[in-house]
Amino acid sequence: MPLLRTYRLLFLMLCLCGVSTAQIYNTEVEAKLDLVDNGQYIQIEGSAVNKTGIVRSLRYILSVINNDSLNPSKEDLTGRFILESGAQKNLKGTTIPSNNKEKLTILLLIYNFENKLLGLDRVVLNGDESDKLKRIVVSKDGIYSRDEQGTWMIRGLMEEDTKTKFGRDFYRYFNDMYRENKVNGKYVVKVKESFALANTSKIEIIINNRVFLEFVLPPKDDVIKDYAAQSVDRVAQYFRQEEINSTKIRY
Repeated sequence: MPLLRTYRLLFLMLCLCGVSTAQIYNTEVEAKLDLVDNGQYIQIEGSAVNKTGIVRSLRYILSVINNDSLNPSKEDLTGRFILESGAQKNLKGTTIPSNNKEKLTILLLIYNFENKLLGLDRVVLNGDESDKLKRIVVSKDGIYSRDEQGTWMIRGLMEEDTKTKFGRDFYRYFNDMYRENKVNGKYVVKVKESFALANTSKIEIIINNRVFLEFVLPPKDDVIKDYAAQSVDRVAQYFRQEEINSTKIRY
């Protein structure tokens, strides 16, 4: 019974935090939880985004909490890391079976070196409307999210308009790195190819219907892969800056 009372107290504290002080979190360092279901198991992945202009020394706790009233349990993953200004870092994750039917609360907490809570994200599996689900990955194409008003949106969408093998290779590298780095921008990112001089192509990366990057793509695989990596870095930085700017306006 003492263990059961401990978990009930923990959930009560989480609910109170969510109601009264949620606005103070994720303004300097944002915590993000992503869940990817491959049919056999659900990969739980956490990440941190530094929205400030200074280097941060941080630690995290990723918890999977079983809410079973008879046999509650809690599994924690912890770690320390340094996060550069404007950077995003993927944290160590865990997995659970896809056929799990129990109600689970997944919680990611990020603290600074003074043990001040800076970032918080929470996802409830097999819950109900009262749990206020914040984010669930339901497709490899993007992240479906629900805002505070209950409106459903999809993030991380890509669009391809290529004409040659080299253009398709660039898109494939770009898309794979975009997913690997969990950029998940709020705008659709379009990769458009047009013909240039000789046997080269011009690549345009379009965000929110505006050309963000454009360059000539030489027909060399190692160069194509390098251009894709640099492009993903630039696009990721753009979306991080968008988050920083929106935070400044909101707060």
